[in-house]
Amino acid sequence: MTLSISFYNNVKYTKDDFMNRDRDFFGNGVVTLTDFPLTLGPTPLTLTIGGGVAWVDGYRIANDDLLPVPLMIDKGDAQKRIDIIQLGHDDVNSRAVMTVKKGVPADTPIEPGADPGYLKLFAISVDANVTSLSSDKVTDRRNLVPLKVSGTQISFTGAVSTTQLGQANGVATLGADGKVPSLQLPTLVAMGALSAGTGNGSVRIDPAYELSSDTRTTTVTYGINGLVSTVKETDPTNSNATIATNSITYGTNGQISKITTTAGGHTATLTVNYGTNGLVSNLTQTYL
Repeated sequence: MTLSISFYNNVKYTKDDFMNRDRDFFGNGVVTLTDFPLTLGPTPLTLTIGGGVAWVDGYRIANDDLLPVPLMIDKGDAQKRIDIIQLGHDDVNSRAVMTVKKGVPADTPIEPGADPGYLKLFAISVDANVTSLSSDKVTDRRNLVPLKVSGTQISFTGAVSTTQLGQANGVATLGADGKVPSLQLPTLVAMGALSAGTGNGSVRIDPAYELSSDTRTTTVTYGINGLVSTVKETDPTNSNATIATNSITYGTNGQISKITTTAGGHTATLTVNYGTNGLVSNLTQTYL
C-alpha cells in the first residue's frame, strides 16, 4: 500500500491528483437543469444540443453555446428502440465528446444506460420505421450534480441549521415585515391575582381597581410617638384578608428611617438615609 497526500509546494502533480479531489465532492451531473438544451431539427432526424456545464468523473465539461452540437438519429428499424444522448470524455484523444448511443430494437425496447465515462442527457423513443422526430418522443434525463459530501460530514461552528429555523427549541425567523411571525411566538396566558398572603416567586399582582369601585380597606395604626407606625390594606370581599402591610420605623432624628412592606409572601424594605444637613441624601431598597 502506498500513502499519498496533496498538495505540497515544489511537487509535480498530475491531472488525476486534482481530479481525484473533485471526484471526492462531485458526482456526475449538470450544473443547472437548463444546461445542454435539446432542439429538434433542422432536418427530420437531426437535433442540436446547446450550451451548458456538467461534471463527469471529475472532468468539467462545458459548451459555450456559440456552436451547438449537431447530432443525427438513425431512422427507425422494423421494431421500436430507445436511443440516448450522452456526454463524456475521450481520454485517448483528450477531448470532450457528445454522442448518440443507439438502443436495441424490440417490441418492448429497453432504454440503454450511459457508457462508462459518460453522462446521460436525453432519451429518444424511435418508433418502428420512423423518418422524423417529434418533441413528445424526447425524455429529459439530465440530473443536477450530486454532492458526495453530506451536510452531516461538514462542521459549521456556530452556524444554525436550516432545520432549526422556526422550530421548537430552534431559532425564530423574521417575516416580510421584519418581525417574528405570530405562529413562532409563545402563547400568552392571562395572569390574575394570587390569593392574599401567597406568592409564586414574584410580587403579588392585584386586580386593577377603579377608584370608584375600590372596596379595599386601609387601616392606620399610630405608635407611642404619635406618628403613623403601620398602614394595612385588607380586602372585605375576601374575609378581610390582608393584602399588604406597611411598617414605618423612625430614627433618632424623629424622621422616617425605614418603610417595610409585606405583600404576597414577600418583603420590600425602603431605607431612608440622611445627610449632615438633616435632609434625605439617598434611598436604598431591598427585596426578600
